[in-house]
Amino acid sequence: MIYYTVYLNKNDEIVAFEDASQCAEQLKISQGVAGFRTILCRTKKGQLTKYTIVCEDVNDCDTSKAQLRNWEMSMDYIRGMSTKQIADKYNISLTPVQNVVKETKTVIIPLLNEWDNVCTSYRQRTNTSNGQ
Repeated sequence: MIYYTVYLNKNDEIVAFEDASQCAEQLKISQGVAGFRTILCRTKKGQLTKYTIVCEDVNDCDTSKAQLRNWEMSMDYIRGMSTKQIADKYNISLTPVQNVVKETKTVIIPLLNEWDNVCTSYRQRTNTSNGQ
């Protein structure tokens, strides 16, 4: 199955995520999947520059639809959305969102901070060795 992530180019915001029918619904495309496929083709050809669309074939990996949705909810939380906003966006109750947020706070954010520290240290060493 192919999943799409649709980014709005003016601010890099994710405006749609899922399969073609879900993306068409989230983008409010009246022609449904056919309309989304038209936007996809025009974007790939460079004729439409409003969006960047990333296609991922998840048949060849062990990532489930639920795992992808949880990752997207984590990213929404990191970007500043409240648990209520996330629950409304995915049309689910607050409990699964709160579980994802808890994992995000205890695992993902510390991991991202650690990675940022590694990158900062590397950049400093590289700048020092290059005489900057």
